[in-house]
Amino acid sequence: MNLKKLKLPSLPWRKAPAPTAPLEPAPPPPPVFKKGIPKFEIDLAFECEGVRTYQCRNIQDLPAMRGLMTHPYYEETKMKYTFDEFKAETELEDAILSKPKITAQDILDLKLLLRIRRERMAMPAEIETIYRLASLVYVDEGESWIDYDQHYNTHNKIKRWKRNPEILAFFLGQSILTLHGYLTPQKIPLQDFLKTHDAVKAFQAAVLQEIKSRESQPQSKKRESPSPAGSQPRSSTRPSVI
Repeated sequence: MNLKKLKLPSLPWRKAPAPTAPLEPAPPPPPVFKKGIPKFEIDLAFECEGVRTYQCRNIQDLPAMRGLMTHPYYEETKMKYTFDEFKAETELEDAILSKPKITAQDILDLKLLLRIRRERMAMPAEIETIYRLASLVYVDEGESWIDYDQHYNTHNKIKRWKRNPEILAFFLGQSILTLHGYLTPQKIPLQDFLKTHDAVKAFQAAVLQEIKSRESQPQSKKRESPSPAGSQPRSSTRPSVI
């Protein structure tokens, strides 16, 4: 037998598989919004708990109604206070200054309130204001770009964001917060920011509660403190501020 002319049969399992192109991920379905897709260009900003959230490619395209609603929140970003917080603090100051007789303790309380205000203004931003501002600029699939649903944003969208701290880190680094020039993107670690923010807010709440409880006491039970030069306020714990 001539072995040189012998040919082995073709065995299919010996054939190398033909190269196949990698499967490309299927594109996400187009977003669905109430009152239709806007005419301006939008981009997917992020996805949180399965909900896709979008933003204008050009912030100047933000619909007029939403744009107008951002202005009060930009004012809050300058103060580092929410409107309700600032109102409560100034009303307490007015109550102290309206008393017929200003005591040494009253002066100490006013100095402490001023110190709190300086601490707040030194913070990079107020978290509640950031969430409210972002809820106007970042729109969930299923929302309307024209109308703003206060109930949905307060009880659904913002609560979802708060359960996911990385969303706050995303907002802190976005240039959307610089639209009016009041905030700059923050590069500090999120945990450091949250720790400082919470410490300042807790300090403020404790001081306000102490002053309010003292102001609510009957006049006969109030005792005048020594002169401000020789006395220290009762709440002496000061949080570290970055």
